[in-house]
Amino acid sequence: MKLNLYRSFLLLEDEEQMNAETVPDTLPILPLRNTVLSRCCYPITVGRDKSIRLIKDYYKGNRIIGAVAQKDVEIEDPAFSDLNETGTIAYIIKLLQMPDGSTTAIIQVKRDSV
Repeated sequence: MKLNLYRSFLLLEDEEQMNAETVPDTLPILPLRNTVLSRCCYPITVGRDKSIRLIKDYYKGNRIIGAVAQKDVEIEDPAFSDLNETGTIAYIIKLLQMPDGSTTAIIQVKRDSV
């Protein structure tokens, strides 16, 4: 039996909804201080006010975002030139408010290298 770990995070209805969503021509970009690997679920701690607003807004809607790693993790408010040229298309599975007040998003990579 092949174990597929990333699928265990998705409820059947979440997976069906993610697969049914079409990718828009333009996506909001979530700058990440770390790298997202392909075809897995990831918990991402979202700390910047802009990023929290983006995640919360798109969680209410179609839940599809672009996730791109920053070139320099020390930059607090990155411009497009501060981001890598390739990233991933991700689906927001769940938003969690953590006990320390931070926001964590669980994302599933929908397509890599965009």
